[in-house]
Amino acid sequence: MNYSFLDKLLFKIFLGNNIFQEVLFDVDKFFFLKKKKKINSLIITGLPRSGTTILLNKLYKTKKFSSLTFQDLPFILSPNIHYFLKKNLKNILLINFWEKFIKKNKKVEYKRIHNDGIFVSDEMPEAFEEVFWRVFKDRNYILQNQISVHNINTYEMEEYHKYINIITHRKNKNLYIAKNNNNILRLNRLKNLDNTFVIVTFRDPFFQSYSLLKTHKIICKNQKQNKFILDYMNYLVHHEFGLNLKTLKFKKKFIKNYENTDINFWLSYWIYVYENILKNYKKSDNIKFLAYEKFNTKINSILKKFNFDLSLNKKNLFQNKNDYKKIKNFKFDEKLTIKAKKIYNELDKI
Repeated sequence: MNYSFLDKLLFKIFLGNNIFQEVLFDVDKFFFLKKKKKINSLIITGLPRSGTTILLNKLYKTKKFSSLTFQDLPFILSPNIHYFLKKNLKNILLINFWEKFIKKNKKVEYKRIHNDGIFVSDEMPEAFEEVFWRVFKDRNYILQNQISVHNINTYEMEEYHKYINIITHRKNKNLYIAKNNNNILRLNRLKNLDNTFVIVTFRDPFFQSYSLLKTHKIICKNQKQNKFILDYMNYLVHHEFGLNLKTLKFKKKFIKNYENTDINFWLSYWIYVYENILKNYKKSDNIKFLAYEKFNTKINSILKKFNFDLSLNKKNLFQNKNDYKKIKNFKFDEKLTIKAKKIYNELDKI
């Protein structure tokens, strides 16, 4: 997305500031929280480059869900107050007239910085809800080089439910959808929540490792050229790639035997993450595993098991594929290769 100087200033003042976000969250709750509203939540998580964005966008396009979108920036914790102010200020300043008759209100799409062929616009959903956890955990799980697994107390979980409530208010929906890679660290809490369902995506470990490495290099290059990209990703706790890369941390620390410019770093990281998930969550009723390569054949059955009436027809199936020619010249560690294949097959059988 292209942001103006004013956008960047607002992001720095509001998006990166926990106090402002929390105060505005309280204001939003006061006016828009519906206490008796029942909401079913669908959480998409997994290591990046496993199709989480594709899956989020496809399901959001059914128009059954509410979610945070780019237009909620930078007031992520107060989506209704933000929407109200934007709408009314536009009317006062005649901006609506300008957009409708002069600019023709074009919905501009931008190519993602990942250079993966996915385009984004103001109305599209994105992984923004991590700001909530950043605020309520006061960044204490965000370490120098890692993002650590952490406990979530009853109060924090109650506030999270309220947050979902106000997000769904604007479009008067009873279904909520979110993509958040960091939720891997919260599966222990999410697996026991009523009306909350989780899809953990994974992908061929060798191609996903290649895609992670490629994206990491792209993000690093862009962050060196434009510091705002680094700041922006820090605000949103997006440390999956780039100059401020932070790996997820479970009970046992991830041991780095390779530099992050080596594909075997990403393959060993893939093993570390999915081995932990497989060990702890393969028997959870409200957590389902979905291979990127089988989105088209398995997504409808998963949605049915979760009691979501969202069957995707043939016209809405996924156009996802792995171009294995791109990885033929990489040298994968033999021991890591054997281990990764085993984990992938076990995940795929669940």
